Formats: sequence, structure tokens, C-alpha cells
Amino acid sequence: MLPSSAAIAILTGRLFAGIEKNPEESGEFGFKVSTVITSLILLISSLLTGIGVFIFDSIPAELFVLPVLLFSGALFLAFSIRSGLSLVFPIALALTLTMSSLSGDVLPYVSRYPMKKFASHINQEKFKGPIAVYNLGSHRARLGILTGRMVVKLHSPDEVEKFLRTNKKIYLVIKESDWKKNFSKTNMEIIKKDQIGSKPRIESNEITGLFDTEKLGKILSSTETLYFMSNK
Repeated sequence: MLPSSAAIAILTGRLFAGIEKNPEESGEFGFKVSTVITSLILLISSLLTGIGVFIFDSIPAELFVLPVLLFSGALFLAFSIRSGLSLVFPIALALTLTMSSLSGDVLPYVSRYPMKKFASHINQEKFKGPIAVYNLGSHRARLGILTGRMVVKLHSPDEVEKFLRTNKKIYLVIKESDWKKNFSKTNMEIIKKDQIGSKPRIESNEITGLFDTEKLGKILSSTETLYFMSNK
């Protein structure tokens, strides 16, 4: 919220500066206690993200940056508290670097945004025809936002077959498994492929097996192939 509102950013900065200058007026525990809590949160987060990196199999090197940043931020804050240094800058730096790594590297990898690749193709071509997705939930909205176009959500094989019955050029995004199961004989061309994270169903008797890091890593890293297809 701070980057979008200069007034709030200035007021927040003045608040932190005032608390740091007069910690006795900020409450019984003062400003340093909240900084200690922040440092502990960063330390715990670094341990949890480190475990997450260990569980995931064959991940990009960029993802190792987040636990390192969190741990370094926790140590930096602890050092600043013990040394009596200014605390506003270390907190701001630690949180800024952490959020940059989280939003720039971690979330795109974990969430796997395949619609970005497909939307880029649509936008470059300046395509104006019908676009649809089949059983892909929120990906329909994401593709619509990235292209600025209306994207139809299809729920059944009958709806897909009706959508394909046209002389216009169309685009369809569908899972590989759905395509091979219901529509493999349809005359459609695969333009691009991408991966999304799959959501395997876990039975109650399989929950104890999730403590096996190798098995858990395979579940978290499992993916499905998406087809970006056209009839022309």
C-alpha cells in the first residue's frame, strides 16, 4: 500500500522516526521489542523456506536466495539492536529484499503462471476471435486480464464441441489429460505447451506418508501439461 500512496508512506516514516527517537513514549516495551519480534519472524521464516527449498526437487537457483535473505535480515536486525544502530533502514532493507525475491522468483515458480506465455502469443498476434479455457478455474480470469479480452469458460465436453463448431479462428487452453481423454480426434493444432502445478488428491490413509520428504517433494512438484490450441 505504501508505494501507491505517498501521503501514507510519509506519515508511516514520520511515525517510525518518532518512535525511534523517543522509544519510551511508544509503550512499555518500546520500539526495540517489535524489532526483536520482526527479527524472530524473519529467522523462523528462513528456516521454513529452507525446509521448503530442500523438499522441492530440482528448483531454480533463484529460489535459494529467499531463505538466505531472510536469515541475513534476521542477523542484521539482531546486530543493529545490540549495536544501538538505527533500526528503520535495516528493517526496510530486509523487508524490501524479501518481498522482491518472494514476488519476483518464488511465487511465479510455485504458482506457475502458464497464461502469461499464452497471453503473450495472443497479444503479439492481435487476435480478435473467440478464446476459451476448459476446466481451468481461475486461469480463465488470469488469461482475460493479461489479454484484455473476454475468455469463455467451458465446463463439459458438449460445450467444447459446440465451441469448436465454427469457421472462425479460435484459441482453446486445455489440459493434456482432458484433450487426450475426450477430444483427441478433433482437428486442432497445438500452438504452445506449458506446465501448471497439479492438485493430487490425498487419501486419509496417505497423510502419514507426507512426513517422507522425498514423497512430499514429488507431490508438491507434480505438474500437468497445458495445451494452447487453435483450429487454423
